[in-house]
Amino acid sequence: YRATDKTNLFGDVTWTRHSRFNKAELVFENTKNVVNGKSNRTVITPNWRNTYKVAFGGSYQVTEPLQLRAGIAFDKSPVKSAEDRMNSLPDGNRIWFSVGAKYQLGKNHVIDAAYSHIHINDTVYR
Repeated sequence: YRATDKTNLFGDVTWTRHSRFNKAELVFENTKNVVNGKSNRTVITPNWRNTYKVAFGGSYQVTEPLQLRAGIAFDKSPVKSAEDRMNSLPDGNRIWFSVGAKYQLGKNHVIDAAYSHIHINDTVYR
């Protein structure tokens, strides 16, 4: 959304169908010892739920060549409970903090830089 000549606002809502990832079978070149003998396979059944991500951000054109950007997002974890969390794929709700800048050097050259910090919430489910 163009709020002013210098300010743009952005928003995004994303729904992800994590529940489709219901099984992954990993096949290894070498066998390993398991409870009932040896195997070269590991089966992962994550039991994930479908989730959403909500994001808001904006950009501000400081001068003709310089634009600054910032945003925040909340990304829901597909893990339902502590019992469903796997050591191989640990997860928790995430909050993304992002900042960036674009500097137009000329008609054909741009320097674009960004940084995102992802805070993963405590994964202890109660």
